[in-house]
Amino acid sequence: MVVGSGSGVVVEGARRALDGLDACVSAATSSATASGGSREDWAGVVGDRQRVIDVAAAAQDAAIVRLACIEAEFCEDGTVVESHRAAGHVALDAPAIISGVLNVSSVQAERRVRSAVWLAAGGPGAARESGLGGLHAAMAAGRLDSYRASVVARSWRRRPRRSRRAWSLRSTRSSTERTHPGCDAGAAGCWPG
Repeated sequence: MVVGSGSGVVVEGARRALDGLDACVSAATSSATASGGSREDWAGVVGDRQRVIDVAAAAQDAAIVRLACIEAEFCEDGTVVESHRAAGHVALDAPAIISGVLNVSSVQAERRVRSAVWLAAGGPGAARESGLGGLHAAMAAGRLDSYRASVVARSWRRRPRRSRRAWSLRSTRSSTERTHPGCDAGAAGCWPG
């Protein structure tokens, strides 16, 4: 696999993170450490590992967005050239590639691509601002899991465009805790904006 300079840095960082996680798994499952620690300690470990999963999901969404915006163009001489489009563009073959890489069905791959584009490519300043950039930022910070982000994104998409635009404009004010009546406490401070 040919890895470009930008993606190579990301791949190398992910491999180092996996090596660190492997060491954590080995330490947690060894007989010497499995019997040590209180329930509170192990609950803290579980919470910390969930943050790792949330951050990894945000990183995966960002990578899916980058992959989806690369369009393959076939030249007259038979060569294939990759054309990089703006974040938010989805190449027709992106879900098929994701399906193969993640070993999921084509329907699930389409959902993943759609969700990633809405969350990771929809932040302020994006070509197609969805108003959901705050959700992706919360995922990247480990404060919000991908399931809750997708629930909020689905309810956000059901709102009329005018209502979404009004909420985005209102939510640009600085506020540390912002919730929507339909959200649970786990999404506090993570509503789009």
